[in-house]
Amino acid sequence: MTISWNDYYNLAKQYYMQHQVLDLCKFDVFENANLGDWLDKQRTAYEAGELSSDRVELLDVLKFDWKKSEDLEWKEIYMIAEQFYLDHGHLSVSPKLGWLSNWLAEQRDAYQRGLLSSDRVKKLTSIGIKWGKNDNSESVLEWPSAVI
Repeated sequence: MTISWNDYYNLAKQYYMQHQVLDLCKFDVFENANLGDWLDKQRTAYEAGELSSDRVELLDVLKFDWKKSEDLEWKEIYMIAEQFYLDHGHLSVSPKLGWLSNWLAEQRDAYQRGLLSSDRVKKLTSIGIKWGKNDNSESVLEWPSAVI
C-alpha cells in the first residue's frame, strides 16, 4: 500500500503536535509508517529544487528543519553501527566499510578528548565500542553490500 504525500504530511503534523519538533532520522517509524525516511526525502527534493512551494510552506508551518542536524546524522550512523553490532556481536568493521570504521574512530577520538556527551558514550558503550585509540583488534567481518 502506497501512502500519499498528504497522508505522510498528516502523520508529520500529528508527530509535531505530540513532540513540538520533527526530529526523526531516516530510520524512525511513526504510526507504522517510515516517517523519518519520508522527511529525509522531502529534504532531498527541496535541495534539488523539486519540492513545490505549496509543500514547502506546509512543512514550514511545522517548523521543519530543511538541513539535517548533526544530531540526526549522528543518530542515523549510530543506528547502522547498532545493527552491525546486533548482527555480528562486535564493532570491528571491514576497511571496505571505511565510512563506518572512520565514524567509530571519530567517536573514540571525541571520547578521548572529552568531547563526547555522556548520552552518546552510554549508547556506544551499550553496543560494545572499545574505547582504546586503535581498538579494532577483533576479527573483522563484512556486511553484504545490499544491507548498506
